[in-house]
Amino acid sequence: MTDTNQQHLESLLVADFGRGSSRAYLLEDVGGSFRFVAKAEHRTTADLPYEDISQGWRTLVRQLEWICGRNLADRDKIAMPQVTSGDGVDGFLITSSLGEPIRIAILEAGQTPVTQPVMDSLRRVNARTFF
Repeated sequence: MTDTNQQHLESLLVADFGRGSSRAYLLEDVGGSFRFVAKAEHRTTADLPYEDISQGWRTLVRQLEWICGRNLADRDKIAMPQVTSGDGVDGFLITSSLGEPIRIAILEAGQTPVTQPVMDSLRRVNARTFF
């Protein structure tokens, strides 16, 4: 079943809050696919001395506004939907890797021809370190 009230997205603001730096991207629909318009980057303000991610977020939005020459925020919120002048955006997506790493313990209960390859695979996957 299709939703006939679904709005076509002409612009999309994507934010990625990482452990060291945060990024914001502005994407525009050109010919049916999204194209990169602008990128802003700033250190993450989730840790000391700020402990407030919104400070870094406001900096990212101001940088994007300066780069692309249009208003994306209306006071303290994203201006949605995009208006005919080009100000605002139609969609907003946030990703984050600010959470603590997941700790995993692998316990083995006996060896069989089936469990051995599974346990070896689990050890290999979880032995990798990501930064």
